[in-house]
Amino acid sequence: MRSLIVITFVILSTGCGKFDKNFKYLDQEQQYAFIELLEAEAVPFEIGAKQYVYYSSDDLEKVEKIKAELSNRFGPEYSVITVKDNELVAAENDFKNLGVDYKVLNTDSGYMIRWARDNNSKVMEILKSTDYYYDPKR
Repeated sequence: MRSLIVITFVILSTGCGKFDKNFKYLDQEQQYAFIELLEAEAVPFEIGAKQYVYYSSDDLEKVEKIKAELSNRFGPEYSVITVKDNELVAAENDFKNLGVDYKVLNTDSGYMIRWARDNNSKVMEILKSTDYYYDPKR
């Protein structure tokens, strides 16, 4: 007796089809603001895997204007480093000891620590002597 094996494929929504572009801010506050502005501008979108926002290339001009507005609001005034899970506590302690305000951003590949760029000289002093920060130029 022969058996018939039926294989069923499930196609998950990945932003394909009418939503052919995607974007994601690592900062959750900025990501929420991005979504709010898309809604306010009536730009159709869907949220896919890992919280990526998918939208149509037909709306690219509107989306670029929204991203520019968010860049002005949140600014490029921050610097970041990426740290591994087991290095986060050490990095946070260094920032606290320096008295530098920072924010931890959870990313797909680990954590990012963000601080205001006007503190770069302070932060660079500790980064020169840490094990958790890797700079290939050193």
